[in-house]
Amino acid sequence: MLLAERRDDATWSLRCTTWFCGSDARLIPPTPFDRFKLTQEDAVRSLTQHEQDRWMAPLPSEVSGTTSTALVAWQPDSGGVRAVFLPFRVVNAVVSAKYTGQVGYARTNVVTSSDGKQTTQTNTDYFWVRGSLDRIHLDGKGGDSAMQIYADIRYPEALLEAVKGRVVASASPFDASALNIKEEPALDPFRITVEGTREEAQVRMETALTNLAEQEMRRTHPGCTQVARTTIASVRVEEYHVQSVYLPAYVFTARYGQRLLKRFVGGATGKVSGEQMYSEVKAAVLGLGVGLAGSFLASDMAALPVLAGPAAFAVAAAASLAGLLVARCLPLFRNWWFARAADNRASQHASAGSGSPPWEQSIVARHTSSMFGREETVSQADPEQETPLVSTTASQGVQRSQLVITDPRAQPHLSVLGLDLGCCFGRAQEAFRRQAMKLHPDHNPGASPEEREAMASKLRAVLTAYRELCSIVAELSRQVQLLVSDSTPRPDFKLLGVRLSSC
Repeated sequence: MLLAERRDDATWSLRCTTWFCGSDARLIPPTPFDRFKLTQEDAVRSLTQHEQDRWMAPLPSEVSGTTSTALVAWQPDSGGVRAVFLPFRVVNAVVSAKYTGQVGYARTNVVTSSDGKQTTQTNTDYFWVRGSLDRIHLDGKGGDSAMQIYADIRYPEALLEAVKGRVVASASPFDASALNIKEEPALDPFRITVEGTREEAQVRMETALTNLAEQEMRRTHPGCTQVARTTIASVRVEEYHVQSVYLPAYVFTARYGQRLLKRFVGGATGKVSGEQMYSEVKAAVLGLGVGLAGSFLASDMAALPVLAGPAAFAVAAAASLAGLLVARCLPLFRNWWFARAADNRASQHASAGSGSPPWEQSIVARHTSSMFGREETVSQADPEQETPLVSTTASQGVQRSQLVITDPRAQPHLSVLGLDLGCCFGRAQEAFRRQAMKLHPDHNPGASPEEREAMASKLRAVLTAYRELCSIVAELSRQVQLLVSDSTPRPDFKLLGVRLSSC
């Protein structure tokens, strides 16, 4: 996880060509920080108040001692709360677009049947409309949380709403001595690349434009009840700026049964967000109430006296058990859903930006002492000043990712990555990134020593398999290039154990 970052080259910047209209975009050096305005005690107070205001919250309990930093009801581990800086790419853009869609007007008809009975039918008539959105400002720095893109893969972004907001506008250069934290955070680079930021920003811009187009259609067509088939076209980005900012937050790690849940309190706002936690007792009470209401409703529909016999109590007891079951299963489902979302986000971040350095090199250099035998130097030069050699290297990398591996020597290494013989090298790269992210110790802070040892052993096996796979693919790609450059007829690449594919 990205806790904080301090760069000596404060003037470092990147220039890139945007994907939309060829205009230049400048990446401001990632030095701004927003300061902590809340102490740990304030954060605990905000979190406690937030949980007590919710019905499905943990039961209130006493705080053990004056130095406790989390609620005893959650059985927090040691270090259950930390003050951290979370990295965000803040996008400011001015866009214009055209839209088409349908507006629907409800029409009610009274139909009289042959026997004289009248029924009411409601139909909706749709009409095509079109329009334009001119110079829409999407201001991430001004508080548009949708344009504040979380730049790490440690937490699902859906949990970090409390950290976002207008606090970005007050960001200032980093000064560890001025922050209200007990120790200076560790340093770690951004995980999402400039290219990945552009792709994510494009998706969010289209979503924002779609919502604005639907609002505009409702405004210009009063009385319409439905808006459907909204399509955005001719998107033109007139201005595009990206700034890297670190926002403060308190992370509360809580053990709820056998599960580790995380809550976030904005260090500048005091807002709370994160995974939901449920009280089994309150769920049972709620289930009992639903059961009683259901018994009253059933007895009324059946024209029976209320609470006539044990049936109503049986329904109430069943509803209470259902409430307990929901209280047990719902957090499990939420954790599975967030883990799935985090895995998908990790795959997107890991594979975003073919021209940017793959982040697994830093893992290898940090934990395996140059397992690949060398450390590649990553250039942060201006992409517009790219040399022909760099262009050739990038094109070769794209071709290599499209190679389909059929060499039998690669079978055991592909099995370690969970793949079969016949997949392309690009899929192997993505599988390696996903597994390395899941097994990395920085991404499993709540693991026990035994689990950490097992994950470290599996991570070494994954890195070794990927290293051998890279060697095999490099050897085969050299043979392919030699044969392609030859003037003789093109051979059958299957004989070499590899073939080209669009993958």
